[in-house]
Amino acid sequence: MTNPAENNTIVEKIAKSPTGSDPLDIEQAINTRKVMSAGRDISIAQLLSSGQTLREKYSILARYYKCRFGPGNLTVEEFLNFRLDKPGIAHPDRFVGHAAQVEMHKACNDASWFATTKNKLLWEMIMTGAGLSVPKTLAVYEKLGRGGGVPVLQNRAELADFLSQSSNIPVFCKPVTGVYSIGAFRIDGFDGKSAVINDQWEKSIDEIIGYFEKVGKKGYLLQRPLSPNKSLHSVTGKSIATLRFLLRLDGGNISLMRCVLKVPAMGEVADNFWRPQAQLCAVDLESGKITAIITNEDSINYSTNPAGSGAWLSPGFEIPDFGATKQLVVDGASHFPAIRTQSWDVAVTNKGPVLMELNFGGDLGLVQLAHATGILTKEYCNHLRKSGYVGNLPD
Repeated sequence: MTNPAENNTIVEKIAKSPTGSDPLDIEQAINTRKVMSAGRDISIAQLLSSGQTLREKYSILARYYKCRFGPGNLTVEEFLNFRLDKPGIAHPDRFVGHAAQVEMHKACNDASWFATTKNKLLWEMIMTGAGLSVPKTLAVYEKLGRGGGVPVLQNRAELADFLSQSSNIPVFCKPVTGVYSIGAFRIDGFDGKSAVINDQWEKSIDEIIGYFEKVGKKGYLLQRPLSPNKSLHSVTGKSIATLRFLLRLDGGNISLMRCVLKVPAMGEVADNFWRPQAQLCAVDLESGKITAIITNEDSINYSTNPAGSGAWLSPGFEIPDFGATKQLVVDGASHFPAIRTQSWDVAVTNKGPVLMELNFGGDLGLVQLAHATGILTKEYCNHLRKSGYVGNLPD
């Protein structure tokens, strides 16, 4: 296990990494995974630092203990991430932390269905069979030869031959069982000896394979890159913004609970909010309009961007094809009836919505952070009780 002091150092290193950091840095990929899994160790003294008076410090501490020992079981880091040290957020005890989230997802979801979401190749095969829109996989780099109906690349020569075919360039690469977009990169050119990565890095075939085998031990998907919707191109460049939908299934009925838009920083290949300068936008489920925006300033701190502050997007921006996107998510969700809490990522592209992945429960933190509201609503609590969750819940 990573010790707290080392973990905080890793967080700082990631926070300072520029958008153009080496995309095939194996050590950084491994360290990022550690950080995302372990979180930061924050002391009570740091928790109280935002209080100016003794009365304010006492109030912060009281709110924290209510959240720590309440239904959400928040850590200090989670309490601060949700800005619950600041007055004004109603019902802080309705926010859920990672530890409580794990138990909730266990109650709601049949563990035997986990592989259908964890293994991106398997999930893609299910969605393709259902006739739903997903990225086109051109090949799989996989030592055991499991390709799901697409060419399987197993060595240096086969990868070089694949990249030498101009119709395969550019190509987006991501681990078959990856998380947090760690290990994702794009190959934009190949001259027979070296490849251009993310428009600026020159890497050899051996370096690419070394990265594949260290970071994506279960294999790598090589996919046709998607193009952003024209309304977002000036914001994201070549990269794709995705919508994250949280939904629940109760007796076969599918209910969308919350939606956020994840926007990558210009030049980044992925939109995950841990990446510096990424944006996270709360989206109204009825209108498809952005209601609030926050920006990750340095992977540790984030700021709220009110309209007119220079934010890439502004509240009021309407997500294109939002109605069709919601229907696509509902269609996809119906194929996983034993996963009763689902989180879907859907790309906003120039050809309409494209399903990117399904998460087994998913990160409740994202939708709580963006909307500044705890997830333990009356409806979600009823869903948890029906699913057999026995933990403490608010009335």
